[in-house]
Amino acid sequence: MSWQRDSHGLTLINRHIGSYRDLAYQTAYEAGSDFTRSLLDEKIDSYNTWDFQYRYSKDWGGRIGSTNFSLGVLDMFNEDIPYREVGGRDYDTVVFDGRGRRIYARVLWQIQ
Repeated sequence: MSWQRDSHGLTLINRHIGSYRDLAYQTAYEAGSDFTRSLLDEKIDSYNTWDFQYRYSKDWGGRIGSTNFSLGVLDMFNEDIPYREVGGRDYDTVVFDGRGRRIYARVLWQIQ
């Protein structure tokens, strides 16, 4: 969702990853110990994150151009990534970003 009024703008983004079957489950189950097998799960749970951004645009006029200021949060609620026993980390590093909540700022100057 995005909203824009005059020089101000807001954006809200939902990122959804549905549950899926872990393709490494069978191999890990066959090679694992009894303890490892007790931790394995064939299904990776679904995952949702919300991102938010505020924007402000300033037109300086003339040859100076305009500047766009942005401030945002990725993974606003710092959601827990679904657990996965297989691999060197406790989540699927190919599918999920393990960095958690991130705050960013950006300034973009455009000469017209």
